[in-house]
Amino acid sequence: MATSRRGFLKMVAGLGATGCAHGEPKSLPQGAQLRPRQRPSISRRSLSAPLPDGLRKYAESAEASVAQEFKDITTDGHVVSDLFSIQKTGTSTEPIRDAAEALVTSLGAEQKAKALFPLHSDAWRRWSNIHPFIMRHGVCLDEMTSGQRDRILALVRASLSRAGFETARGVMKLNEAIKEITNRPEEYGEWLYWLSVMGRPASDEPWGWQIDGHHLIINCVVVGDQIVMTPIRALSGACCCGSWRRTWGGSGPATPR
Repeated sequence: MATSRRGFLKMVAGLGATGCAHGEPKSLPQGAQLRPRQRPSISRRSLSAPLPDGLRKYAESAEASVAQEFKDITTDGHVVSDLFSIQKTGTSTEPIRDAAEALVTSLGAEQKAKALFPLHSDAWRRWSNIHPFIMRHGVCLDEMTSGQRDRILALVRASLSRAGFETARGVMKLNEAIKEITNRPEEYGEWLYWLSVMGRPASDEPWGWQIDGHHLIINCVVVGDQIVMTPIRALSGACCCGSWRRTWGGSGPATPR
């Protein structure tokens, strides 16, 4: 089981895998097989019409939330003022800006129309952790050239720590593993994530970027030499993943956190 193609994922939360539980990962019983839950396919590449009732209500609730004016950070309905200050950190953000500029330069006219947004766009708030296409925006990595995807990964790598980058890539690659288990390429895949750039990458004005997709949401705002990265979601449907070189780029066992 540990090295078989369909047995490398011991447990897949949300896919009906046997023995799924919180806490320490548990192995499947000897000889057991993963049993992906049977349900209608919901596209991750375009908005399905009509949406199932549950997703329709989800989308309506999300749109209602986005329609509300964003005021600031609060815990009780009253805005918390002066929570953060803009100040010099002494750490250059030039590598992030250079990576973003290289990415934007590589985009064609149609891709730029999809990927570039004003800094204050409500696209910042239009992200969704679930896999169906509900509020997606930006340019889909699956529709880009390998060179363009490399530039996107270079932007993510320049913005995150080494551990943060490895976590993000692990989530994306596990999404490919789920595609193979479920045989649903319209729903899952390593590159079914959307990249948006808000504002103009510059040293003298705020700008940022966002990746939006299944179990991976990264929002990064750059203000001079300060970086604000929130909200971030880096989750995984897998509780335990055995040795699989193509997923993790290594030979040892890996457990997503």
